Amino acid sequence: MWSAVSNHMSATPAENLWWSDVLENGPGSPHAAYFDINWHPVKEELRNRILLPILGDQYGQVLESGELKREYREGAFCLRYYQSLLPIDSRTYRMILTHGLPALREAQPNDSAELRELESIVTALEHLPERTETEPGIVAERQRENEVIKGRLRMLTERAAAVAEFIRRNVQEFNGTPEDPHSYDLLDKLLDRGRVIC
Repeated sequence: MWSAVSNHMSATPAENLWWSDVLENGPGSPHAAYFDINWHPVKEELRNRILLPILGDQYGQVLESGELKREYREGAFCLRYYQSLLPIDSRTYRMILTHGLPALREAQPNDSAELRELESIVTALEHLPERTETEPGIVAERQRENEVIKGRLRMLTERAAAVAEFIRRNVQEFNGTPEDPHSYDLLDKLLDRGRVIC
């Protein structure tokens, strides 16, 4: 599958908010129709995915060399490949936010408001419409709830040091260790669910 950016538009997500939204929300982006993307290619495994030919080597090699990095920025998770910063389907945030959650629960008081808020954010992510939904009302709901969830997560990490540290450790673990190929399994699974193929 080849995804082309409309003429006279930057393909750099940071410079093109519409393209960035399509990378994050797929066919469920309100801007998806502005780009020449075949959401239903012959290969079933590419259905509703975006193929980005940006890697300098084979995907597995790039992954296990630690060149792909998950980052957390102001309520959102993204993928960094050198200077490229790519948004990822926000439904995949659950994988990071629930990883090691039982240990965080044990370390927090039973009445921890910060822990309740984190668990509420995870629940909200579970109910976020899929990025394949294209009905206008559902697209609008996903857009709205996406921003609300990111805002809540940003505010939570700003005021709760324990949650911010929990996320930092999880991001570090998802990013793997170059000497241990299996340490990249979490990131590989997360990228597969994120529906972006490099």
